[in-house]
Amino acid sequence: MVPAIRISAWNVNGLISKENDKTKDPTFINLINQNDIVILMETKCQANQTIYMPGFYSFHLYRRTLQTAKTESGGIVILCKQSLKKGIKILQNSSQDYVWLKLQKKFFNLEKDLFLCAAYDPPPQSTYSLR
Repeated sequence: MVPAIRISAWNVNGLISKENDKTKDPTFINLINQNDIVILMETKCQANQTIYMPGFYSFHLYRRTLQTAKTESGGIVILCKQSLKKGIKILQNSSQDYVWLKLQKKFFNLEKDLFLCAAYDPPPQSTYSLR
């Protein structure tokens, strides 16, 4: 029998800022802990920011800030429970706007590998889209 894997994805519209650090919010932490794999989009994190959630491995895709942009934008963070890290591979054909995950069949006792794509589609009127 294949164990259930709880996957969650959402647009957080900024993960860490001077005014609000969602990684320290008890409600946010509780929601993260209810899942095995969490995909956070539009994190707006900078390359020098480290995302740490206890019990989770994190993988970050930062979007380079354009000179014409007023703030950071985009960005994807993948969180997976430490116990699942060996069974999840981040594929190299990812970009600033999407990342592919491979859930390996042997680790998860599946018939075939399972592929997940976490994609961020920027708003059409954003500085990033209009460039």
